[in-house]
Amino acid sequence: HGWLSSKGLMDNTISFYLRHLRAVYRMMVSEGLVKDNKPFAGIPTGIARTRKRAINEVELTLIKSVDLANAKGLSFTRDMFMLSFYCMGMPFVDIVFLKKTDLTGGRIIYQRKKTGQTISLKMHPKIKTIIDWYPSDEDSPYLLPLITKPGIDERTQYENALRYANKNLKKIAELAGVKSNISTYTPRHTWASIAKLK
Repeated sequence: HGWLSSKGLMDNTISFYLRHLRAVYRMMVSEGLVKDNKPFAGIPTGIARTRKRAINEVELTLIKSVDLANAKGLSFTRDMFMLSFYCMGMPFVDIVFLKKTDLTGGRIIYQRKKTGQTISLKMHPKIKTIIDWYPSDEDSPYLLPLITKPGIDERTQYENALRYANKNLKKIAELAGVKSNISTYTPRHTWASIAKLK
C-alpha cells in the first residue's frame, strides 16, 4: 500500500489493485498452490468517498458561454471539454488518440484506451462543428491537433496536453464564475449525472 501510495496513486485506485491481487491470492490458496499466510490482514481495501467531479447544468452553461474570443488556448481547451461532454463523456485520453479512421458512416467508433471496449456514438452536429474547427495536419492519423508529432513519444505528448488542459480549465472556471473544481474528468461525470437526471 505504501509503495503504491508513493507512486502517486489515490486510495481508491490502490484498493482496486489490492482487491484484485487478494482475489488472485485466494484462488491460489483454494487450489493448494500456496499456503494462506494472510498477507492482506490489516491492509485497507475499502472505498473512500471521493470529491464531487460533476457540475450542474447551470455551471456547464456558464463554461460553454464564457467569452474566450481573445484567448485561443483557453477556447481550444473549452471546446475539448465540451466535445468530451457531447461525446457522452468521452475520456480525455480517448479524445487525444481519436483517429481519422474512427469516423465512419456519420458515427464515431473507437476503442477505449482504458478498457479496450468499442464505443459507437452518433456524430451530433455540435460534435462535427468542433471537429471541423480543429483539423489536424493532413499527414497525421489523429483527428485532433493534440498529438502534434505522431510516432514520437506520444505518451509524453498526451501527458503534456492533459496538464495543459487541466491548467486552462482552472482559468476557464474562474472566468466563467464557476466555483466548482473542474478538470478533464468533469465532462464525463457531468454527462453521466445529467443523463441520469433526465
